[in-house]
Amino acid sequence: MSQRVKVVIAAVVVLLVAGVVAKFILSNPPQAKTRPQQVQKARLVDVLKLQPTNYQIELTAFGRVASRSTTTLSSQVSGQLIELGKNFKQGGQVKKGELLLQIDARDYQNSLAQAEADLTNAEAGFATEQAQAKQALADWKVINGNRAPDPLVARKPQLSAAWAAVNSATARVDQAKLNLQRTAVFAPFDGVVQSRSVGPGQYVNAGSQLASLFAIDRVEVSLPVNNRDLGLLNLPPAVYPDVILTADLGNNAATNKRVQWQAKIVRSSGLIDPQNRQLSLIAEVENPYASLSQHQSNQAPLLVGQFVEAKIKGKILKQVFVVPASAVHQGNQVWILNQGRLESRQVQLLHSSDGQSVIQGITNGEQLVVSPLGADVVTGTLARDSSLPVAKKAKTDKNKAKQTGADL
Repeated sequence: MSQRVKVVIAAVVVLLVAGVVAKFILSNPPQAKTRPQQVQKARLVDVLKLQPTNYQIELTAFGRVASRSTTTLSSQVSGQLIELGKNFKQGGQVKKGELLLQIDARDYQNSLAQAEADLTNAEAGFATEQAQAKQALADWKVINGNRAPDPLVARKPQLSAAWAAVNSATARVDQAKLNLQRTAVFAPFDGVVQSRSVGPGQYVNAGSQLASLFAIDRVEVSLPVNNRDLGLLNLPPAVYPDVILTADLGNNAATNKRVQWQAKIVRSSGLIDPQNRQLSLIAEVENPYASLSQHQSNQAPLLVGQFVEAKIKGKILKQVFVVPASAVHQGNQVWILNQGRLESRQVQLLHSSDGQSVIQGITNGEQLVVSPLGADVVTGTLARDSSLPVAKKAKTDKNKAKQTGADL
C-alpha cells in the first residue's frame, strides 16, 4: 500500500472518531449544579415584656462623718491645776456645764476680797463727799441767799472723783469675780474630748491650750452628688430629703455588722467643685452618740470620722420603664423584638443605678431584648423569643422523596 493511501485512511479514521465524540457530547450536554438556597436562621434572644411603673429615685453617695462644731479650750487665768473632771480624758463624753478642770482659786478669792474692800472704802468716801457737799450748800445759802453757788463751793469736782472711785472699785470687783469663775472650766456643749493638753498639778498660764472638744448633739456628713443628678432631687429649703446612712462595723466577715442611721439633707455646700463638677449635700444626724450615753445595745453610735454610704431619696418618676442596664447600648439605644425581627430604638435614659436603667421612649407591652447581641445585628434581623417552644422540624428530603414515590 502506497504512502498516499495510508495518509488518506488515517485522515478518514480521525474524522470518524471526531464525529462520534461530537455526537456524544451533543447528545449529553453538561448540566450546571445549582446551589441550594440558604435560609436565614432566626436568632434566639431573651426578651422582657415592658410595663410602665412609678420609680423612686435613690442616689448613692459616700462621705465621712464630721462634727458640726469643734472647739479648742484655753485657760483665761493662770494657776495650778488642782482637779480634773472624771470624764476629762481623751474620748471622754461630757455634758454641757460639766466640770472639766479646776485651777487653784485661792489667789483669786483674795483678789476678790481686796476688791470688795476697796469698793466699800470708795462708797464710804463718796458718802462723805455727799455729806460735805450738802453742808457746803447749806452754809452758802445762809450767807448768799438764793444766789447759785460756785461748782467748787458745791464740791462737784470732789463728788465726781468720789463717784469715779466707786465705779473703778466696782469694776475691780466684777473682774475679780470673773477671774474667780474662770478658775473652773466647764464643757461648753455636749461633746467628746478629742485631746487633752494638760495634767494634774500642772501650772498653766492665761492663753494656754487645755483641750479640744467636738459636739455630739448632731453630726454632719458631706455627700458629693454629680451635677447632672441634682435635677432628680428635691432640695432644701423646699424639701429636706431623707437619707439612710450605712456602714459596715467589724474587721472580717465573721464579725461584720451592717448598721444604718436615719438622716436628713439640711443644706448644700453652696458651690460646685470645679475639679469634679459635684455639689456637696450636707446630711445631719441627731444624737449620734445616744446609744453610748443611754447604754443602748441595739444601735451602734455614729462616730465622728466614720466612713458611710448614703442612699438619698429623690423624686418619683411616673410611668417609666425600669430595665436591666445591660439592655441599654451606647447610652440611649435599645433593641425591640417586633413580629420576628429586631428594631433599634432611641430612648431617653433618665437614671441608672445598681444594674438598672430607667428609660422613656418605648411603648407598654413591647418586647425589649435583654440578651447580648453581636456587632453584626441590624434592624430587620430575624429573631425569636428563646422562651417560646421550638417548632417541630420538617421531615428530611429523603423521607419526603420516599413519601412522594409511595403516593405515586
